[in-house]
Amino acid sequence: MRGNPTSFFSMTALQKGWMLVAITVIFWAIPIAMSFPSSAMTVKNAIYTHIIPQIVPSMVPQETWGGNTTELLDKGLAMYVTPSDADANALDNVQVVSIDPLYFVTLHTNVKPVVQQLATESMVNGAPRTMDSPCGMNCSYEISFDGPYFNCNHTLTEHITPGDYNTSSAHIQFYESNWTTAQNKPDGGIIGDYRIKSLEVHVFFLNASSAYQLSYATHALTCRPSRAKYHVVQQFRNGQQSSTVTTRDAQDLVLMDEMLYFSKDNMTAGVIDQIRDRNIMTLIVAMANVLTGTVTGVTVGVDNGSIPQQAYVSGIIEDWDSLFDITEDNLNSMLANITMSVINQFQLNTATTNVTRHDLRTQFAFSRPLNLLLSYFLSLGVALPLAAVGYWSLRQNGVPATDNGILQVTMTTRGSPKLDQLTKGGCLGGNHNESAQLKQLEVQFGEVSRANSSREEQNSLGASTSELRMAGFAPRDEVTPLLRGERYGVTYNDKVAGSKVRDGSLLTDDGVHN
Repeated sequence: MRGNPTSFFSMTALQKGWMLVAITVIFWAIPIAMSFPSSAMTVKNAIYTHIIPQIVPSMVPQETWGGNTTELLDKGLAMYVTPSDADANALDNVQVVSIDPLYFVTLHTNVKPVVQQLATESMVNGAPRTMDSPCGMNCSYEISFDGPYFNCNHTLTEHITPGDYNTSSAHIQFYESNWTTAQNKPDGGIIGDYRIKSLEVHVFFLNASSAYQLSYATHALTCRPSRAKYHVVQQFRNGQQSSTVTTRDAQDLVLMDEMLYFSKDNMTAGVIDQIRDRNIMTLIVAMANVLTGTVTGVTVGVDNGSIPQQAYVSGIIEDWDSLFDITEDNLNSMLANITMSVINQFQLNTATTNVTRHDLRTQFAFSRPLNLLLSYFLSLGVALPLAAVGYWSLRQNGVPATDNGILQVTMTTRGSPKLDQLTKGGCLGGNHNESAQLKQLEVQFGEVSRANSSREEQNSLGASTSELRMAGFAPRDEVTPLLRGERYGVTYNDKVAGSKVRDGSLLTDDGVHN
């Protein structure tokens, strides 16, 4: 049936070998059943969160690259130069680096163009430049460092102009910002605080003398360049970066009123402090360069104008006081954006920190165990009884049912004249050459009767086949049960080695089961 599935429809097979039919059906059905998934496991995507130490971009303003002045000239934020004057040569070092004091007149040359361009971009966009994630599509980490800060004081002063306006308009300066310096210095002196003044216009009014006066307020913001502790939380969601910056512990910068010379041989703590604060001051100056300047304009009152010029007709409202809302928080927010742009764009420094990663992984859940266990245990429950029946049959028959083995068929069908006679007619093979008598013949495995042996020729062992005790398949009237302990396939006087029956199975002299 396994070789020819159409035998399943043979009534003879169903009548004579119903158990073999059942076993064959199970052989066919189990692979088919196993080809269908049991749906016992649920596969889904889940977020796996774990923390690992990793090197990430950061900012280290006191970085000296191991005293390598070449690296400092190239990667430092401040404008360092290699001097050639006598003061530098007097240090007797291999390479000396210097940086100018923060003179007002040379302040615009103390910032590298790439730094100034990046600062301007961050201020115009109102956000820092972003970078590709160093830790995957979804992750976050925290870094801390010293960064730039403006420590500001705000004063508000109310003003009323003298009553000498004959019209309700005035040409006034609404915004002014610049660095403060020491007085009476030919070079402008060393810069100090940064001061921003803006006007808040109230109203024109007629006084008792029928003259116009302007009521306004001056907002003055005086800011001292400082150094603060930055704490930054960098987050990446689907590769998109967002940063949260907090600052604390603002401190004054060291004095920068003298020319600084140094080399790798004199990297003292004082020199390193100067390098740190010069780099921080560079970012502050880059922002101030964009803000420095004046804005003037004409303010017009509601009187002494034509009707088309009035706001309720033209729809134009002059609201100068809302144009310049500059506070300490706004300035420090711009400094934070510039600092983050430097970190993200240049990536001059790194730091090792704990990175929280959120990786998308495939998760297998054994959600419906009954679907899996029931099918496999049912198959096992059916297979175990059949295995027991097969083991019992092997002990009873004493021969394994090897499939498609010509040697097995040849060795187990010798010595039966009736079987020989019926099989001669189908010597060409094929189902169409099988006679009805052969199909109906009942055979049994056992000891073939010597009286019915038809082969008397000499074998290669020197004994006639009739002298051998033979076991094989033959009609039921030509076989007797196998005798335990007897030798089969050998001469009776033990001239050659052979096989004997042990526990119902054939065993050769070398201990191999047949």
